[in-house]
Amino acid sequence: MGKNIAIIILALVLMLSLAGNVMLGAALWVTGQLAVANINAGFGGLVGFSISETYPAQVNNGDSFVITVDVANTLTTPIEVYEIDLNTPLLDGFRVDSVTPTATAINDYYSLAGYVEYMLSHSIPAGQTQTFTFQCTATQAGTWSGSIDVYDPGLAVESRVITIDVR
Repeated sequence: MGKNIAIIILALVLMLSLAGNVMLGAALWVTGQLAVANINAGFGGLVGFSISETYPAQVNNGDSFVITVDVANTLTTPIEVYEIDLNTPLLDGFRVDSVTPTATAINDYYSLAGYVEYMLSHSIPAGQTQTFTFQCTATQAGTWSGSIDVYDPGLAVESRVITIDVR
């Protein structure tokens, strides 16, 4: 038993140093999902989905615009998109007015941790793609970059960094 605990602790330390994400490590510890696929998830690999995004490279201050995130299920079984996060300083240049499909909850950790999470719990059938649409309004001139992070319930993540120039 002591040897197994030592191995689990060593694996947890390795995950934390590789992924750099205490939340991911804690979730893996609690759920017991000590799998290589989840360790690599922080680097955008070996998850059951892929993402692509579209957005304008440039908008005028005060203009409305759309960011779309396409999530493709690459598995032969359904997957769930648990949440999509938008991170700073991307959010310093615009506000999100609505999300489609509608988020079940919006958790604003912007001032505390630099992101806003849109809780979705949306199922995507095997081999299908779902588009998530963020209707936004530009609020401050500047060049704003940040990540879009898509999570499944096990906290496997795919991330993309986008840049939008607000004039």
